[in-house]
Amino acid sequence: PLRASLRNWLLLLLGFGAAGEALVVGVVVLAVRRGLKPLRTLETQIAAIDHAGLQRRVAAEDLPGEVLPMVRQLNDLLSRIEDAFARERAFTASAAHEFRTPLAGIRTRIEVCLLRARSGEEYQAALAQCLDSAIALQRKIDALLDLARLDAGLIRPEAGEVDVAELLRSQWARVA
Repeated sequence: PLRASLRNWLLLLLGFGAAGEALVVGVVVLAVRRGLKPLRTLETQIAAIDHAGLQRRVAAEDLPGEVLPMVRQLNDLLSRIEDAFARERAFTASAAHEFRTPLAGIRTRIEVCLLRARSGEEYQAALAQCLDSAIALQRKIDALLDLARLDAGLIRPEAGEVDVAELLRSQWARVA
């Protein structure tokens, strides 16, 4: 009878222990899920941000205090990325305009030359103007390539003296 009673107590204790353990695991799972809910909300907000929606920011309301510094840093990063994209768009538009101008000049001179027969001197003058425009275009492309190399760290900028008067004369000659 004692063994049977001990076995019954053992089974009873094991049953209550398993039920208590299941209850504790359930409470822990619910607490963790509830505790991680703000992070899932944060994940959803971050996932909604793409290249077209860089002006969006992650809302800091209802987030635990431990996450707020990370959210502030993320919003600062988004601001810097948005600024970089805006600068890139402005640069692309400016570069396109800078390339288009010399090409338009070359094309116009060629089209005008083809309208009627011209003397050799006129063709030479037109070709010289086209060459000047092509050289200007090549300089712009070389400057862009140098900029790309500088950004990649492949070359280092070198300081040097510049003859400002000569620079102004050369640029004025191009504009004139």
